[in-house]
Amino acid sequence: RRNLEQAATIHVTSKAEERECIIFDFKLTIISVVPNGIDSTEFSNNSVEPSDCIRPLLDKQPMILFLSRISWKKGLDRLIPALAHVPDAHLIIAGNDEENYTPHLTNLANKHGVKQRVTFSGPVRNGDKNALLKAAKVLTLPSYSENFGNVVLEAMAVGCPVMVTPEVGLADVIKETGSGIVADGDPQSLAAQLKRILANEFLRQKMGKAGQKAVIERFTWEVVGKTMDQVYENLLSIRK
Repeated sequence: RRNLEQAATIHVTSKAEERECIIFDFKLTIISVVPNGIDSTEFSNNSVEPSDCIRPLLDKQPMILFLSRISWKKGLDRLIPALAHVPDAHLIIAGNDEENYTPHLTNLANKHGVKQRVTFSGPVRNGDKNALLKAAKVLTLPSYSENFGNVVLEAMAVGCPVMVTPEVGLADVIKETGSGIVADGDPQSLAAQLKRILANEFLRQKMGKAGQKAVIERFTWEVVGKTMDQVYENLLSIRK
């Protein structure tokens, strides 16, 4: 509390994170909302080929992609039941599992009759990550809590539509830019919005283009760096 109340400014990465600060009712001075950035050229580079273990997954269509660490807070326990109501779709879960949560999710997939349509790829990087993002019909991050969500920016950079829950920090941006859908976290709502995206190619293309535009205009390191630079300039002017 002392650190927050005595800070010249508090840097948060999203409006959601700002709201979390305000909830504590501390005596805060200035909250500066400056998002994380992204090197968009990294995801337009096709020179790195996917590995042999990832290449077969690209044909599992229509693909719903989850790309993040495997943790209880990421909402996979509601995404997997939702898959039962999205016929034919295949869910790729890519990420490291430091909590040994995968066995629970495997049992959950078996319980809901979707085990054959769920693949755990393990961690992915570089060309593998790029290939999955480009092959996916939608990237989804149904987290219970997420201060920002860098993977959402990565999906937007390649023109992949995104679906998140309201608790994801970038949810406000997704609503503003039309780059995806913000869905309630219950399995029925997630399923309904996934089906809507998968069934409409025109909508996917529209969302994908909106996401790429948003990344270029608001989330490149050049733009974010200038915004942070202005935060420091403002603080210096106040202290003079």
